Amino acid sequence: MSRRADGVLLDLDGTVYQEGHAIPGAAEALAILRRERLPFRFTTNTTRRPRSALAAHLRDLGIPARPEEILSAPATAARRDSLKNHDRSGEHLWPRISRAPFLPAHPRPPLHAPA
Repeated sequence: MSRRADGVLLDLDGTVYQEGHAIPGAAEALAILRRERLPFRFTTNTTRRPRSALAAHLRDLGIPARPEEILSAPATAARRDSLKNHDRSGEHLWPRISRAPFLPAHPRPPLHAPA
């Protein structure tokens, strides 16, 4: 039995590119996700480059990307700080993220490839 994922999170460094070069097959895999209309977001914990620069870097590597497709630590922190009536713990943030259209409301166990 196969299951279709509700969405995919892709860490940039080491999954999409490494040492300034696209990982072989990354652009093709992303093209399949787009063609199949499977929602995805790139993730990164970098604080050195804004999402617009990261998207430009991906495009330079032959991988179409828009800044709004990138979830970064600084952008998430800025979003947290912009929310009204929130506490500083950030506990309110996860329910908002988990209801995003590309993430399931209740995370499923990971899929494992047959050995």
